[in-house]
Amino acid sequence: MLSLATIRRRWVSFTGTFTALCLGVTILCMTALVLTSARAEAPERYAGTQVLVQSPGADQSDGNFTENLPWSPERTDELVDKLDAVPGVAAAVPDRSFYAQAVVGGRPVDDPGGELRPWSAAGPSTTRAGSCAATPGPVPRWHPTS
Repeated sequence: MLSLATIRRRWVSFTGTFTALCLGVTILCMTALVLTSARAEAPERYAGTQVLVQSPGADQSDGNFTENLPWSPERTDELVDKLDAVPGVAAAVPDRSFYAQAVVGGRPVDDPGGELRPWSAAGPSTTRAGSCAATPGPVPRWHPTS
């Protein structure tokens, strides 16, 4: 009875307190959501990988963000050989990405292209269509059917 009488007489204070509590809980939930979603996660293609070796970070002292520069092919081969020699290593696979875009008649198609990776670094993935290359080397020329 006393609680109801207090709420009736001080409804403005009750409403303000309730609103402040709701806003506080909302801020705490949003902060927890941001912290949870900001965790660094390895890309799905590295799901079965036990160890990942990455090139050292680029110099960002000027305030501009730049991605890590890849190792040279010679340095990559040297690291692959060293990692293959470690007992217990099943395979050391270099994962060098490259840009690719379809070109028809000397002009790029509407698709902007994207970052591709070698089949050897595909990892536990599923092929949507076609198959992997039978031999190493350049990709065979693509001829559209339409």
